[in-house]
Amino acid sequence: MNFFSLGKLAAAHVRRFTSRKLRGGFKLSEPLALKTYLRRISIGPDTLMKRNSIDLKRAFQWMCDNRVYVAHVGNMMILVAINQTDMLNLRGMMVVATMCGITYNLLGPKQLWAPTLWACFVLGCHAYQMAILHRDRRVVVLSEKEEETYMLAFSRYGFTPRQFMDIM
Repeated sequence: MNFFSLGKLAAAHVRRFTSRKLRGGFKLSEPLALKTYLRRISIGPDTLMKRNSIDLKRAFQWMCDNRVYVAHVGNMMILVAINQTDMLNLRGMMVVATMCGITYNLLGPKQLWAPTLWACFVLGCHAYQMAILHRDRRVVVLSEKEEETYMLAFSRYGFTPRQFMDIM
């Protein structure tokens, strides 16, 4: 049960009936009138699911009718991504842009499966490279002997501690 949606729905009913008598002869000023009223009009998880599914259907229909906007958002994300200096941000934005492309390809009157499958492959490549970037950003802990070796032989040539650990 989604309590936030239930609260919004109850607040809408309160605003609607603040100056009137509620069904069943209750007034809002009576103790526990709202709770009893909500129980009487049967607001429960089933009602909320029906409302949410209607909203999802409406949103999906809007996306099908206006799928060109999804493509525009994806292309804008590409423009923002290519101006990033941080590779993790760039790849994250490219993932969003690729997902917009997949959405555009699948929401058309004829679903385009070849570009969708290639986009899924590109998503996998981005995910793999993002995992490597996360791994490289983790802190490397060196023992005293490894630190001494790194400082004497590797640091002056531009090796990072991660590259040094990969060699060892």
